[in-house]
Amino acid sequence: MNPSTFIQNLKQPTYITCLALFLFSLCYYIVQLPPGITFEDAGYFLSASLNQGYAHPPGYPLYTLLLNAWVSFGSLFSDNPAFLGSLFSAVLSALSISLFYLLLTHLSPNPLKSIRHSLIIVLTLLAATGFEFVEQSLLIEVYSLHITLLMLLFSCLRKKCYFLTGIVTGLALSNHSTAIFFFAFVFFWLILIDEKPWKTLIAPGLSQFVPGTLAGLTPYLYLPFVANPKSPLQWGQANTYEGFKEIVFRTNYWKLPGTSLSTQWQQLKIAGQSFADQWGYIIPLLFLMSFSIYFFKSLKNKKKMAYWHLCWFIQLPVMAYLASMGTNDEGIKMVSVFFIPAYFFTLSCLAIFIVNMSEVNSQNLQKKILLCSSILLSFNIVYAVFKNFPVTSMSQYKTPQLFTEQVKGSLGTKKAILLTWNDFTFTPVAYQKYVKKELTQLTPIPYSFFKDLNMLKKYQKMHDLDLKPLKKALIKFYQTRPTGHIGVIPDEKFYPALAICIKKWLNQNYDVFVEYRMKNPGFETLYFDPRGPFFQIRLNKPFKESPFVFLNKKAKAHKGKGDLWQYKFYAKYAEQSILKALLNPNSPNKDRYLENAFYFSKNTDSEIKIKAGIKKSFPQFKLNDPSKL
Repeated sequence: MNPSTFIQNLKQPTYITCLALFLFSLCYYIVQLPPGITFEDAGYFLSASLNQGYAHPPGYPLYTLLLNAWVSFGSLFSDNPAFLGSLFSAVLSALSISLFYLLLTHLSPNPLKSIRHSLIIVLTLLAATGFEFVEQSLLIEVYSLHITLLMLLFSCLRKKCYFLTGIVTGLALSNHSTAIFFFAFVFFWLILIDEKPWKTLIAPGLSQFVPGTLAGLTPYLYLPFVANPKSPLQWGQANTYEGFKEIVFRTNYWKLPGTSLSTQWQQLKIAGQSFADQWGYIIPLLFLMSFSIYFFKSLKNKKKMAYWHLCWFIQLPVMAYLASMGTNDEGIKMVSVFFIPAYFFTLSCLAIFIVNMSEVNSQNLQKKILLCSSILLSFNIVYAVFKNFPVTSMSQYKTPQLFTEQVKGSLGTKKAILLTWNDFTFTPVAYQKYVKKELTQLTPIPYSFFKDLNMLKKYQKMHDLDLKPLKKALIKFYQTRPTGHIGVIPDEKFYPALAICIKKWLNQNYDVFVEYRMKNPGFETLYFDPRGPFFQIRLNKPFKESPFVFLNKKAKAHKGKGDLWQYKFYAKYAEQSILKALLNPNSPNKDRYLENAFYFSKNTDSEIKIKAGIKKSFPQFKLNDPSKL
């Protein structure tokens, strides 16, 4: 194709609309981007990528490499790596939306010759404003890249480029494990869309698709041959065969789905609720109506509809069954991101269904059906934007920064260890240390790292920590665990060994901080001193009251501005405040502790407990004007 022909093609209405949707989606996401780092895996991915490491299994090598390249280039224009990382997700999501628009034009014959084009634009905007998709478009996470690769897969299939289809499949597997479903998407496309006979599938598969897939898997070579084995953020040792296999196949935290019917029913309820949360209940109802296409003999494209229905079933109910992450808040959130492709499949079904329903009627009625459908779906866009924007927008997201500021305020001049309960609080501290190159005296470590023998050995070498009691407990567990058991060491064996290690570190003049007060065996003799964001563990209660890191006025003014994690943070801070007052009842700061506890617990899960605690233990306390806090 010569340049003039290429430019002429770009001037076609389809590509002009495609570009407009890309720019609109990108702007919609940019105005919601967080100004800095977020919780969850954001700091983890960014720190690993910029330190030549890799994240938790399966390593996400493709995302790691692309994120590194993007932030390195973006650093020429901005000194905020966290914002650049979030912007990367926004750009990928906007790109996937434009590719989805092109897919819908392929599903609807002659899309520009009637009001069908408006319907396609509306369906594309519905995809762009879905709750789960918007949320992942703002975070430093792998799911935006996953959807972009999914849309590229369908673009390659539409053009019958099977070698490129294989490359995209391999790249997707280098990004996220759920791309294993891409094989099913390709297979059913060839059978139902391209209508290839079974006998003709083997030759193009072996000669084009399989070689392409193998080529697409090459980013995994980054793990054993390029990644820095001393990077403090990666799990295991990818430069060994056993370590590489453990990382790629996620064997250290893979678990089979639950077997009870009640457990699986709960998983399906989570999937159904996530489905409804995207745009309300009208879209799910229309999706259910799309199954009626099989009962009308006059309706066409039944094989096309069957394809998207199959993809939907593979991605939502089947994924809900396989994920089996539990019904707590974290489990629900972790499962729901696996359903994002199903939301795109839903809208593909609606495009085929509405267009087919209109074609069986007169031209006048056809326009009315398409117009009414577009208007009805447009209301869903408005509903999604007004309902989701206050929840998904992270433009005022500052809680992780408040957390790290408190960490800085608690640290002294001695070497310090911070044991975090999970990656959600570990990552903003890791970002400050490994990306911003601050908190040099602090070593943040998630508990989960100490429950894995390879990670334990790695930290022992890197930080010269005495981990012999933990190492001994882990080796004994690995030697005696049942055949086929791939879980981590149980708490009753882990915590007594951890307590012995902590006592040794304290005797070696380390400051040791933890997120929660531990009541496990071995910790009975240790003193947990509340410091604001976490506890400082001491061998004995200090002779004088230790400093407490109070939130500043800016943090108090920030309260209630829609930050997704702020109420958990404030609840924890309030609990620390009242505990500080209980441990120091004669302190001159007692009223200030109680005022903080009362004020910051408001509208959190701790509010009732905090108020009851103040009433019981400090009946003489009277709250001052909160505006003076």
